[in-house]
Amino acid sequence: MSDETAIAASNTLLQYSIVPTSVNFGATVTFTLTALNNGSQDIKFRPADSISLLLPVGAGAADLLINSNVGATSLTTGFIFTQVQAQPGGFLVAVNAEQTIAPGVSLSFQISGAQINTTSTKGLQPTSVSLPVTESIGTSTNPTFLAVMKTPPPLAVSCSASPQIVGLNQPTNISWTATSAAYVILTPGNLRQECSGIYSKNVFNSVVPPQVPVTPFQVTAYTDDQQSVGSIPVNVQTVPPVIDFGPQNLPPIGYQDSVTLTWATQYANAVYLTPTRQPPQVAPSGSLPIKPSTVAALPNASSVTFTLTAYGYQGAVHKTVTVQFQPVRILYFGYSAPPPAQSSPRAVVQNGIQTILQTASNPDIFQLTASGAGGPLARYLGPGPWLEIIYFGGAPNPVAPGKPCMLSWVTQNAKSATLNGAPVTLNPSDNNQQTGTSTVSPTITTVYTLAVVDAEGNTIANQITISVSS
Repeated sequence: MSDETAIAASNTLLQYSIVPTSVNFGATVTFTLTALNNGSQDIKFRPADSISLLLPVGAGAADLLINSNVGATSLTTGFIFTQVQAQPGGFLVAVNAEQTIAPGVSLSFQISGAQINTTSTKGLQPTSVSLPVTESIGTSTNPTFLAVMKTPPPLAVSCSASPQIVGLNQPTNISWTATSAAYVILTPGNLRQECSGIYSKNVFNSVVPPQVPVTPFQVTAYTDDQQSVGSIPVNVQTVPPVIDFGPQNLPPIGYQDSVTLTWATQYANAVYLTPTRQPPQVAPSGSLPIKPSTVAALPNASSVTFTLTAYGYQGAVHKTVTVQFQPVRILYFGYSAPPPAQSSPRAVVQNGIQTILQTASNPDIFQLTASGAGGPLARYLGPGPWLEIIYFGGAPNPVAPGKPCMLSWVTQNAKSATLNGAPVTLNPSDNNQQTGTSTVSPTITTVYTLAVVDAEGNTIANQITISVSS
C-alpha cells in the first residue's frame, strides 16, 4: 500500500478488507468485502450514507473482471448491497433505516461469479489491481484502496478417455484440460497439441491403444521453458468381443416354421452368421428371420445350429443357437377316392418335405418319401408286401352338426385297426386288402385317425378332417 493509500485508509471510520487477495488469471471467484468498526465508539449508518466499491472491468492489466455479470449479496442483516447499473464493476452499500455499528462489529458483503481477466503487465507475471472504496458516512467522504493480486494459475493438466473399453484396433478419444501450458504430449504415442491461452482444452481423437489388456494414457503439460507436469493416467482396456445371441433353449419347431435370430456384439471388428442364405458377414447388432428348413445341412437333420462368430482382440469368439425340429410325420398317404374309382395318390406330410415317385406301372406302384427330422419315412401304394392304407375318407363332408357321416377305408396287409384309438373291424377282401366303415356324428369339426397294424407289428396311420358346417 502506498503512503497516499495508507493516509486515506486511516481517515475512514470503518476498516476495509477483501478476500481473497490473490486470484488466478481466468478463474471464477467469489469475493467477500468486510467493513469493521475497529474503533471504540458506535457508528451511525443512516439512509443517506453509503459505501461504494469498484472492481475495475475491462481487458487491461489494471482491470480485474472480464465483465460485470456477477451477483451481489449482503451477508449482514439491515444492510443492502447492490450493483451500480451505470458503473460496470461498481457496488453500493446502503440502508433503508438507521443502523448502529457497534465497536468490534463487521459488515460482510459477497460478490459471486466474478470472472478474472487474463491481462498482466509483463506476460504472465503477477499483477496488482487497486480497488477503490469510498465511504460516505455522516458529513465526511473518505476514500481507501484495496489490492487484489492477479497471478498465473499453477501448471496443471488432467485427462479422460471415452470409451475406456475398446476392442481390437478400435480407437478411443483422450480429452485434456491444461492451465499455464505451452503444449501437451500424449503417451503412449508421443502425440503433441499446442495450448492457447492460460486455460486450454482439446481432444486427441481416434487414438488406437496398443494391443495389450490395459493401456495407461497420460497427458503431460509443458511450459516454454520446459517445466512439466503429468496428468493422472487414465486406463483404457482392450478386451475380446462380447456376444449376446438368441433366442436360446427354443422348444422344437416345425421344419417349415420361422425363427428370428437376434444378436448384439461389442468390441468386434467383424461378425459372421452361419449357415444362412444371406451373406455371412452381418452388422454388429441385428436380427434375421430364418426358416430352418432352408439352411439345414441335411434334409433329415433333427436340428440346425447357427453360429455367430465375432473377430477381435485375442481372436474369434463364438456363440451358437440350436433350433430343434419337430419330427416329420406322414398324416396321409392314399388315393383321393375309394377303389375301384380311378384317382391320384395324395400325401400330407407335416414338418418335412414330400416326394411321390411312381416306381412301377401295370399295376401302378407309388412311393412316398418324407424328409425331415427323424426321417426319411417311406410309404407305398400298390400291390406288394407292405402295409398300406389305400383309402380313408368320409361322406358327407362337410356335415351338419350331429348328423351322421360315414367313414370308410380300404387297407392292405393289415391285421387290426383302430379309429381314434378304438378298435374297428377289418373285413377281408381281394388281394390281401381289407375294408371297413364306421358312422360318426360329430358336433364340431373333428380329426379322425385310422391306424393299422400288420402281422410283424408295423404301424401306419392316415388322418382326415370332417368339417361341421353351421
